[in-house]
Amino acid sequence: MTPKNLKYLKIGTAVLAVFGLGYYIFKQDNSGNGIDPTGNGTTPPGPVTNGFNAYNVATQLYDEMKSAGYASFLNSHEADNIFSILKNVNAQQFDKVVTAFGQLPYNETLGSQVNVNPFSDLPRKGLVIWMKTELGPDSISILRNKYPNHF
Repeated sequence: MTPKNLKYLKIGTAVLAVFGLGYYIFKQDNSGNGIDPTGNGTTPPGPVTNGFNAYNVATQLYDEMKSAGYASFLNSHEADNIFSILKNVNAQQFDKVVTAFGQLPYNETLGSQVNVNPFSDLPRKGLVIWMKTELGPDSISILRNKYPNHF
């Protein structure tokens, strides 16, 4: 091997080593990703505890309830969809979902985020108020049995 070829071999090895090291330093850790055993989807932002992501459940509930109008009038499947989302959520996990949902603008009169007064903001309400407004008494009774600390 000539000295020139030896020099190119050393440079090539150094470049490969730098790329390899860079890969291991900057690669994302996907060990927590995968299928969520609770049926709540894959792991989005937010802490995941034993395969459960409260942020994901809260986001799904928000997406289900954010449209204008009450469930019985515009979306007859809203209660079924909410119960489907909460199917594998126990009482301790629901506490975390309520916290992850936080306080969002909500018009209790219309059951939506529609603001009819352009001169003031909607009051911020938590998940339980949203659900009590969106769901009928039978559904609330079921939730009261499952999550007695909140309903």
